[in-house]
Amino acid sequence: MKFTDKIANYILENDLPLNHLTIVLPSERAKKYLATSLFNAFQRPVFAPKMITIDQWVKSHSDKAVIDKTRVLIELFNIQFAQAKTEEDRSFDEFITWGNILIADFNEIDRYLLDAKDVFRNLADIKEIEQWSFNSEENNQPLSEGQRRFMEFWDRLPGYYHALNKALDKKKCSYAGGAFNYLANNIDVLFQQDKESVFLFAGFNALSKAELTIIRQLEKLGRAHVLVDADAYYLDNKQHEAGRFLRELSISLDGKKWEGIENNLATKELKIEMIECAQNTGQVKAAATILEASSKEEINQTLLLLADESLIGSVIKNLPRKIEKANITLGLPIRNTALRTWIDLLFSIQENKTRFNTSSIYFSDLQAFWSHPFLLATLSEEEKRKLISIESDIIRHNRIFLNPTKLDLGRRCLKIIRENHATMEQSMVRCTDNDSQSKYSFLRAIWGDVCV
Repeated sequence: MKFTDKIANYILENDLPLNHLTIVLPSERAKKYLATSLFNAFQRPVFAPKMITIDQWVKSHSDKAVIDKTRVLIELFNIQFAQAKTEEDRSFDEFITWGNILIADFNEIDRYLLDAKDVFRNLADIKEIEQWSFNSEENNQPLSEGQRRFMEFWDRLPGYYHALNKALDKKKCSYAGGAFNYLANNIDVLFQQDKESVFLFAGFNALSKAELTIIRQLEKLGRAHVLVDADAYYLDNKQHEAGRFLRELSISLDGKKWEGIENNLATKELKIEMIECAQNTGQVKAAATILEASSKEEINQTLLLLADESLIGSVIKNLPRKIEKANITLGLPIRNTALRTWIDLLFSIQENKTRFNTSSIYFSDLQAFWSHPFLLATLSEEEKRKLISIESDIIRHNRIFLNPTKLDLGRRCLKIIRENHATMEQSMVRCTDNDSQSKYSFLRAIWGDVCV
């Protein structure tokens, strides 16, 4: 039996009130399959319970607006810049190397309900022990400027944490970790709109202390049901690492015994086929071939799990046409998207114009521009054929620098070139002095618009 079927049967057998029930899940992907399982279990039309991921659920009950990491990063740099004593402290380029790490640590502190003061004091002590040779008698040398700033940095961390939270509080904002911390300490907010609310947590494994605290409080109130997707092979073996977090969850819930645990890994016959591929792209082609040969029913029950998330773009392009819709839950970094290459290309065009002191565009840049998927997606077949003809003529006459306005590129292509040229001119003017602060201001303006 599939895990989503177990969840649906559990709801039916325990007669959980669907109109008061919230099913909290680890990811969006499970919602579609759980809805199908509920339909199959009840065999009649019913009002589906609320199904939501744990991140969305926690954020929806926060007393403050939960903002994204980029906006938190900007707030943190404002604090760093206000306290800056040197040019290095004012450098956005230097800040970005440790700012993201620091925000991730702040999230972890709140998610695990830690005392920030103790955490940073212990961290500073650890770093001082690690770097004890800086002040050892054997060196008999004063600290260098870099060593002094390194040691001073750890003393500044508590100030960053408290100043950031204070600044966000003024704007009635919070980062994700703060939302988890708030709900763990204010469980009553879950019953403000519906005093009969019941919660079913399904499919979780490793949980933070805040998440454990939330579930434990609800379980003691008799308002929480917890189901796990596990196998007795690793859950019952105390030496098996795969079941460690589930065993800890059971202990935190007063030794709760999990329902529906089977022993499939040890008893069920499994078929594993290994296919050798020369390169990563070979894996994509092999997967596409297998999917092409699969029936629609088999595809609906198939999970394609990638070890390298950078392959997701290639996989999407190679999916068989008979797969009309695909449920994709893998994160795709922006550096692996066509948007990143588009922006890099626009900067390259402008940089080459500046370097060669010309108003024309270097042919290789122009060629890459009109071959980019973003541009090709907007052009008609006739316009594409015209570009191919122009490209052949340029290569034949060995032309290096070109003025796009003097080429018969078509109205749509020329409009895109002019609009992007104007945008890049503005951005390059603001960053011509290579000053990190002006770059920061430009990035802040862009991301501010995006976030709003």
